[in-house]
Amino acid sequence: MTSLAVSKQVIIDFFVFLSLCVPVLIVHIMAEPVNVGFFCKDESLTLPYKPDTVSQALLLIVSVGSPFVVIAITEGFRAAAKTRQPQRVRTAMFIYAKAFGLFLFGLVINCIFTDTIKYSFGRLRPHFLDLCKPDFTKFNCTDEYGVAKYIQDYECTNTLADEKLIKDSHMSFPSGHASVSVYSAIFVVLYLQLRMNITVSHFLRPALQVGFLLMATLCCVTRVTDHKHFSTDVIAGSLLGATTAGLLVNVFSLPLDKLTM
Repeated sequence: MTSLAVSKQVIIDFFVFLSLCVPVLIVHIMAEPVNVGFFCKDESLTLPYKPDTVSQALLLIVSVGSPFVVIAITEGFRAAAKTRQPQRVRTAMFIYAKAFGLFLFGLVINCIFTDTIKYSFGRLRPHFLDLCKPDFTKFNCTDEYGVAKYIQDYECTNTLADEKLIKDSHMSFPSGHASVSVYSAIFVVLYLQLRMNITVSHFLRPALQVGFLLMATLCCVTRVTDHKHFSTDVIAGSLLGATTAGLLVNVFSLPLDKLTM
């Protein structure tokens, strides 16, 4: 592939990537999740609100930073091993950009699916009633027969919770943390399997793979223990992230083990 063709491909891919990022930003800023109601005595929604163990900032730093470092080191070692190839550094940089670009593309696709489902379902988080503190005096929790009523017309009274938190409390399904962390972990696992050739140790690669899977697992567990999600939310998010990574690497894109200049 000539330098001109490579430059053209990079420019086109960049604008395609931007065209996918814009809708994600617009949805986060302007869209509202479906208004879902509740039953007054639904104990699954009464758990106390807790701060995140894994913040969104930490999630993005680890989930994006880890593949960035892993791909850079792996391709650097692969280039160093090809001592007879005069353009090995340039080739390594091209392959690195291709692999990391593939990761970012998949990450945006994963976020699009995750957010679409979140806003469409509007599932309430386990801490919803504690965060919202609806005024129960303004509606009847039961009908004339004493049967629990589904309350959809309510108003949150917690002055300590801003609109962003209230909006977020309607987006439990699926777990975004699980979706992103598992996507990142599975992508790195597949990447290492296809691109990391280690002769000095049989255990280094699987140890790294297990390490990334363990980090994703711990992130998923905290979403339940922090009362941010139900177990089904985390399972669904994990399946979504794993499916996106698997399809991206093995079906919809050039296999990583065949990346060349």
